[in-house]
Amino acid sequence: MKQRTIGLEYEFCAIYLENGRAINRDTIKSIWRDWSKQPHVELYFDKGTQQPVGINYTMEDGRSFVINTDGGVCLVEFSSLPFATLLECKQNLEKLVHEFLQVAAPYGVGLLSHAVQPKTPWAYPDLKTEKTWYRSFGIMPYFQMWHSQFHTIAAHQVCIGISYDEIVDNINTMCALGGVTIALFANSSVFEHEIGEYHEEREYRWERMVKGYGDTVKRIQGIPEKPFTSFRDYLEYNWSILLPAGFRGKDLFNFKNPKTIVEYLRGGEQSAWNLTTSEPLSVVPDITDVNMFNMYLWIQARPKLYFKDSVTLKQVLEAYDTNDIDTLAKDNIANLYVENRNIAAQPWEDIMTAPAYCLGLLENIQKAKELVATKEWSYWVELRQKTTKSSMEVPEVIPFVEQVLEIAKEGLQKRGLGEEEYLEPLFKRLEKRESPAMKAIKDYNESGLESFIKSRTISLQ
Repeated sequence: MKQRTIGLEYEFCAIYLENGRAINRDTIKSIWRDWSKQPHVELYFDKGTQQPVGINYTMEDGRSFVINTDGGVCLVEFSSLPFATLLECKQNLEKLVHEFLQVAAPYGVGLLSHAVQPKTPWAYPDLKTEKTWYRSFGIMPYFQMWHSQFHTIAAHQVCIGISYDEIVDNINTMCALGGVTIALFANSSVFEHEIGEYHEEREYRWERMVKGYGDTVKRIQGIPEKPFTSFRDYLEYNWSILLPAGFRGKDLFNFKNPKTIVEYLRGGEQSAWNLTTSEPLSVVPDITDVNMFNMYLWIQARPKLYFKDSVTLKQVLEAYDTNDIDTLAKDNIANLYVENRNIAAQPWEDIMTAPAYCLGLLENIQKAKELVATKEWSYWVELRQKTTKSSMEVPEVIPFVEQVLEIAKEGLQKRGLGEEEYLEPLFKRLEKRESPAMKAIKDYNESGLESFIKSRTISLQ
């Protein structure tokens, strides 16, 4: 068994228990302040807005990380440090959520385990969190508006450590199987007092957002048009997107005239705008930009990588230009993960299904790769479109769900830790031919919105 680590980035919608609506800025700030009174918690302020947007949490072993809000003030993101087993991930997540709920209880606040805030519309501007990061969208109006779709929609993103030689196979395979993954995990079909047209609304909203880019800019989301042939191929794809913003320390910068990542990296010293201080800024590209910009790609699965401090941007660009990036990257990437981005927030009782599924496939990637090879790449692209709308109601996806679950189960069994038990809820979904989105629609129709909300409120009692 390879020594891997698993990190979770789990979002949950915070609501007022009395009425089921999204919480507001004053409430979440009060929760952060109260939580920071505990000795292992420190209030986390955004440098630009000077507002408390989260907390810095220190574990017993001295490691620390940030828990904050994502796009919307009601979207609480529990990002934790990686662990070696799924059980450790589960125990840590339960501990963090339990602490939050204890602090939130006096304000009548709870967390929903389902994906979309069921009452409050996403378009309310007062839902946006007070992070300097969102100032960067102003230069691209389509991005500014459409990103607000994610004020109220939650995801369960999973990051798993991989080795350099696993990058291409993992990204290609997990992207291709995006439609199968969505069929199993779709869970965002009920929102704003109605049933949506799509079972996986989050994926649909990504597509709506990138349509605003216009015809001259490559639209990068969902599944790439073709599989990557190498790490250099991936970098070329990644660097072709428009650059929303970059960081210098804790200062955020962007350009009045957006440019692609590769244009910026090759541009030398450039005049930018410091979004933190609202002052002009002269910026010179460096290796920290390379580490950051791979996170600006919103496909089904992507690598998160960090070159060592000893590596320079000049070395990376020279290796890229001479098609020798493998030689440089193989020994000079300090941390490397694959992040899966297409799983909406899941029922609390199924909380470990997402990492179990992703880890199982990764541990049995050759069989998963062979399954993908049975169809043309375009087939998988089209299948994702179908399951985004109808999840497990798509008949042709069922045989693939069966095969993928068996592949994931076998992968976990190889680890010898009994982690395959976390896949059982997925096998039950297969048996019933029912995704969480389909169940949500049925529950909403049968019991109404108030009961729907109550049944999906997280309880750790």
